[in-house]
Amino acid sequence: MSVTEKFRVWHIADEEYLDPNYYEVCYVSPDGELHIGMHVWNGIRDEFQTIPQSDMIIERCIGLVDRNGTLIYDGDLLGDSENDEVLFEVCWSPGLASFMLDEYPPEEASGNLHTIFEEELSKMVIVASRRERDKKREEEQD
Repeated sequence: MSVTEKFRVWHIADEEYLDPNYYEVCYVSPDGELHIGMHVWNGIRDEFQTIPQSDMIIERCIGLVDRNGTLIYDGDLLGDSENDEVLFEVCWSPGLASFMLDEYPPEEASGNLHTIFEEELSKMVIVASRRERDKKREEEQD
């Protein structure tokens, strides 16, 4: 049986998600760092470049969908579609070895992690990813 994990990659310097149609190769270098290889057009020709793990954040898909049928990833902010209010952030809990829902915003959270139930997720929608929301806030402050 073969299992394929889905993930998305946030490029730290560019502050955007990499287009999954362009990265092709994931490998671990001899020093133990993960790299993603992708073809990039440099204006003259297609070049193959690699991005080291230190320059990216990898967010795994949790294998469930929101009310609109959109796959949910680690770092997504979930809420009520009626008013775009964010209620939870999807996060990985190493101690529990599972994805959990953390109350949002973090500064107001009680510290309680909530078990993810597929039935609950089917009533929520993805409002934004945490990284996209943080980028938007920084732009508004400038």
